[in-house]
Parts: sequence; C-alpha cells; structure tokens
Amino acid sequence: MPKISVILPIYNMEQHLRIAIDSIMNQTLCGIEIICVDDKSTDDSLKIMRIYERADERIKVIALPENSGPSAARNAGIAAARGEYIGFLDPDDYVDPDFFGNLYDVAEKNPNADIIKGRAKRHENDGRFEECGPIRKQILKNKFNFSWTWWSAIYRRGMLAKNNISFPSDVITGEDGIFLMQSLWAAKIIKFSETPSFYHYVRHGAGLDSDNLTAKHIESKIRATHLAMDFINIHDLARNEYMAVFDNRMELLLNVFVRRAGGINAQKLVINAAFDIYKECKYAPKFREYQHFLESGDRKGLLAAALGRKKFN
Repeated sequence: MPKISVILPIYNMEQHLRIAIDSIMNQTLCGIEIICVDDKSTDDSLKIMRIYERADERIKVIALPENSGPSAARNAGIAAARGEYIGFLDPDDYVDPDFFGNLYDVAEKNPNADIIKGRAKRHENDGRFEECGPIRKQILKNKFNFSWTWWSAIYRRGMLAKNNISFPSDVITGEDGIFLMQSLWAAKIIKFSETPSFYHYVRHGAGLDSDNLTAKHIESKIRATHLAMDFINIHDLARNEYMAVFDNRMELLLNVFVRRAGGINAQKLVINAAFDIYKECKYAPKFREYQHFLESGDRKGLLAAALGRKKFN
C-alpha cells in the first residue's frame, strides 16, 4: 500500500502541468502514488500525462469521459487511491522535494492522526513568496480556524471513507472549503509539520484567481456557503467551532466576494446571500461593522459598507 496518494485534477493545463508532476516525482518520500485525473482536456494535457505514465510506474492516469469539474476529478482520484493518506496538488502549483516526506514523518510518529498540516507559500505574480494560511497556534485554539490552504495537508484515507467525505459535485468553485470542513469535523487528531518545507500556491491572476469573478462563479461560492451552513446546522459543533465557520463565511461574502463580483447584479447576489446566511445562524451573531445593516435589513447600506463607500445609489 502506498504511503501517500497525491491527486491532481487536470483540465487544459499543458503550460504548467510538467512542473507540478515533476515536483511530485522528485519527492524524497518512497512509497508515493501519483493519480492524475484528466477532466476531458481539449489541449495536450492528457497526452503529456500519458507520457509520464509510461515513464514512471508510480503514475496512474484517469481520463474522465466528459468535462465534469474539479470536484468530480478529485472524487475519481479519491476512489482510485490506495494510499494510507491522501494529498492534493493543483496542476499549476508545486511542492518542495521533501514536503510530503516531512508530512508522513509526522504521521509515523502520530499513528492516530487523521490530518497532518504542512506549511504553504503563495507565489505572487511579481515573483515574491509569502507564507500563507492559518498557523498551528490558531488551529490548536479552534480547528475550524483551518479555513483555507486545505491543499497543504494530507488526510487519512480511512477517515474520508468512513465518513463518506468527498467534494460536492454541484459546486464549481468553493468546493474545497466543504471538503475541508467535513474533514475537520470528522478528524479526531490534527498534527503539524513545522519544518521549512512548503506547498507553493501559484497565483496567476486569471480564472478563479482573477480580481473579478463571474456571476456563475459567485453563484457557486454562494451555493458552497449554503452547504456549509446546512452542515454546521445539522451536525453537533461546539459554539466556538460553529461561529468560526459562520464568521469565515460572512467574512468571505462581505470582505472578499462582493469586491470581486463583476458587476452590480453579482454584487447584489452576494449581499442577498449575506442576509440569508445571517438568518440561518442559530446563535445571535455580532458581525463587526456590518451588524447594523444586517439587523435592519438595509441591503443598499450593506453593499455600500462592503464596498467601502459612504453611500450607494
């Protein structure tokens, strides 16, 4: 059985794919499995993967019959994985040579750990590197503070299978947060690798990393937010855990998504979603400078405040 199965969901990534696959092939960890899932690419991505597959027996390529999105691709990879732990790499990112080895070293020393969290850096467009994501201290205080950089961790495959954890197939963006939230809920023990070894998230400034999100992507992120609220309202979370998820979702809606929404209609979708999520919270939340607008139902005022304006007409 492989120690770690690393899953790459791939769609039209011929320009970056080799860097990602090479970074996994060059891992110092022995016993790694590399599962490349092609989501019906229309460029040469699948051809490149087949070349790697023929050259290295650790690589397995799955070609989906139709384009189904990153959730379906990752779920296909999870279903095919044989590793004790599962890791993920997007095909335009890369990892240091000892990244997965260091994570597995921690797993061996902590055989009951369900999640092992590593460190992450964001590779900016101007060439700068910035360490990103929640730190060990924050997650130890409340595991649901681990709200992003989900890809910088490995997950026990048995935990995922036992709790039927997967990526929601009806969400095209924001699906990773649902996977992470479900994994955190199921995880009994989370450990950390503090060695200076990093997963590098490369921000290209296009697609989902662009400044403006399309209405389709906004709708998907809102769908993911409702799924998150449904989950925490059904499952038994401590109040501080519940509120960590709620606060994170409201923070994204009002301080991130509304500013990246392309056009007034998309912005209104975000604002309406914020009111819906506020009403779904089973506690009496106090959400910073936006509280007055949320309590009074002032949608125009909330939009103006979220956009940093004094007034919105």
